[in-house]
Amino acid sequence: MAIQNITYDNKTALNQNADIPNVNKVTDNDMNEIKSVVNNNATELANIIESNSYYTKLSDGTLICRGSAAITATDSRSQGNLDYYSGETTITLPSTFVDTDYTVVTNVAVANMNRFCQSYGVAVSTTQITLYYTNTTQNEVRSVSYIAIGRWK
Repeated sequence: MAIQNITYDNKTALNQNADIPNVNKVTDNDMNEIKSVVNNNATELANIIESNSYYTKLSDGTLICRGSAAITATDSRSQGNLDYYSGETTITLPSTFVDTDYTVVTNVAVANMNRFCQSYGVAVSTTQITLYYTNTTQNEVRSVSYIAIGRWK
């Protein structure tokens, strides 16, 4: 399916609601900015070489990997008055980077818990992630989401 630019000839429907103050209604300049962003993104999408649910390769050599891993609290530690647990895992990335010069961003979405993740032991196809967290018990499992961005060529 070819990617086509989006055009907006009529913004009437966006501005019909009389309850919306004029300052919040869409202007011609707003529409031009929206068109520019959407059409630029459409151009970028045309540069996707390969993509699935776990990675995207762009023609400029950028590789974006994403996924999640389960980490179990196996190690109990203390730092001053803070008691915390940690656990680690090795992630096999869904695609291979050309070198180890890539960035890994992690997230643990759990309420009422202090947490910190770090990535280390970076290789072209794997990375290790350690999760430090409080308000938990030993052997509790947490899911860590990650995004790794680097180069595939």
